[in-house]
Amino acid sequence: MRKAKGGELFIHLWASWCGPCMEELPDIDRLARQARAHGATFLSVSLDDPGHGTRVLEVLRRQAPNLTRFMAKVDDPDRFRALFAGEWDGSIPALFVYDGTGQLRASFVGELENADIRRMLADLSAAPPRLPVH
Repeated sequence: MRKAKGGELFIHLWASWCGPCMEELPDIDRLARQARAHGATFLSVSLDDPGHGTRVLEVLRRQAPNLTRFMAKVDDPDRFRALFAGEWDGSIPALFVYDGTGQLRASFVGELENADIRRMLADLSAAPPRLPVH
């Protein structure tokens, strides 16, 4: 799950009922667009109750059209948390960044600071965009 065809993998976890998640959503959307432009995979996953899919889709349509429209159905919270980072307590928003070998490179739990987003965007901009392999 953590490998992204040899490139970086960003996994963003959020929910529409989470105030900090909603506040940072436009910035995360911009980060996702830039990450993909540079060959990274960016997956955004809502932790909303599956019955709230319409609300999640509307939020994404209005505020973050570049984010994936995935919703997690979590039957075993401990197992779900272990998928991302052993020390993660399940707090959101959360962003995990894995390198091409699947190793966790960075994790951000709680609302991202603008400086963190700017640094990630600068790191992406410094790297030459990867051309797709056919």
